[in-house]
Amino acid sequence: MSNTALRNQVADLLQRVKDEARRIYPGGTLEIKKVDSYVLTLYWRAIRLFDGVVLLLRTHLPEEALILARSLFVDALRLTEISETPKMRAALLLGWANNSIEQKKNLIKEASRLGLEPNPAALMAELNSQQMKLQNYRSRNGIGPLRNFLSEKAAAAKFGRGHDYWSYVFSHEFVHGNDAAFTYSRKNRVDGVLVVHDQTNEPQLTVAVACFAAKSVLQAAVATATVFNWKNIEPIKHLEAEVVKLEETQRRGLTSASTGAPAPG
Repeated sequence: MSNTALRNQVADLLQRVKDEARRIYPGGTLEIKKVDSYVLTLYWRAIRLFDGVVLLLRTHLPEEALILARSLFVDALRLTEISETPKMRAALLLGWANNSIEQKKNLIKEASRLGLEPNPAALMAELNSQQMKLQNYRSRNGIGPLRNFLSEKAAAAKFGRGHDYWSYVFSHEFVHGNDAAFTYSRKNRVDGVLVVHDQTNEPQLTVAVACFAAKSVLQAAVATATVFNWKNIEPIKHLEAEVVKLEETQRRGLTSASTGAPAPG
C-alpha cells in the first residue's frame, strides 16, 4: 500500500471512530446521580482529546498528537476501572474529585507565592467548603472511604492495554522534550548535515499514534455506555476490531531503518 493510500485509510478510520464515539451519547438532558457527573466529565474530555489528536495527525504532527493521546489513554483506563468496579464507582469518583481539589489548592499556594493571587484565603476557603460538601455527600449516601485509581501500569495490565503501556511510557519523552522526542523529526544526511523537520512524514508512526488514540477513545465510550446502560455498542466493537487489525498489519514495519527506534503501539 502506498503512503498516500495508507494516510487516506487512517484518515477515514479516524473520522469513523470520532463519529462513533460521539454517537453513543444519547443526547438531551440526562437524569443521573450527582457523583456520576464526573463520568460524563471524563467522557467528554476523552472526546476532546481525540479531536485534538485527529487535528494534529492531519497536519503531520504525530509526536504532538502522542502527547494528547497519552492523556486520553489515562482517561480511558480510569473510565474502564469505573465501569468494571460498580461497587467502588462512587468512592473512586469522589476520591478523584477530592484529589482534584487538593491540586487546585496547590495551584493557589503557588500563585500566592509568586505574587499572582492577592487573596488566596478566600479561594482556599471556597475549596475547603467544596471538600466539606463532598464528604457530607459521601456520608449521606453511605459511600465508603475515598479511593484512588489504579496506577497506569496496573490498569493497563488489568484492562487489556498492557502492550499500549509502552506507548504511554514512550510518550513521556515527547511531553518532557528529551532527546528521544526528536527520534522521527531529526535526520542525519550522508554528507553529515543534521536536518530537523517541522513536520514528520512517517506513515508508520502516524498509524501507531492513530491506533493508540482510537483504541483509547473507543474504550472510553464503551466504558461510559456501560456505566449509564446506553444501548447499541456493537458498532464500537466492530470499529475496535478494525483498529486492531490495522495496527497488527502495520506493526511489522514499525521499526524505522534510519533511526532503529520502534514506534509506539
